[in-house]
Amino acid sequence: MSFTKIVTLGDGVQVMSPLLITTVSSHKRLQKDNPRALYDLFQKNVDPNHQFFKDARFDSKKLLIDLVLLKLDGEFHEEVRKFVKNALIKVGDRAVQYQNPLLGKQVAAEEKKDRTSSSK
Repeated sequence: MSFTKIVTLGDGVQVMSPLLITTVSSHKRLQKDNPRALYDLFQKNVDPNHQFFKDARFDSKKLLIDLVLLKLDGEFHEEVRKFVKNALIKVGDRAVQYQNPLLGKQVAAEEKKDRTSSSK
């Protein structure tokens, strides 16, 4: 008998709540401290051939592996991929933003539209 709660993401996909909690924490930390790595995570989900940013001081792929958002080979854990699809939206040329993965893309788009129209 399993006591792990299952939650439904915005697109109807179901994941275990411990995964949701830890992945939300990692995404928020990345958005604050390493937005380039968060962008790379988003891009890897969009394009499996995406090349991670790496220079002498920073390695996106290594950081994402250390946070257990990617497997050791740099590929997604399938559950994390589902989460990324629901939790990240592109907001600029090289920028992504975290959104509540339980809301879904449609709600996020409507919220963005509301913010844009109210700022005019």
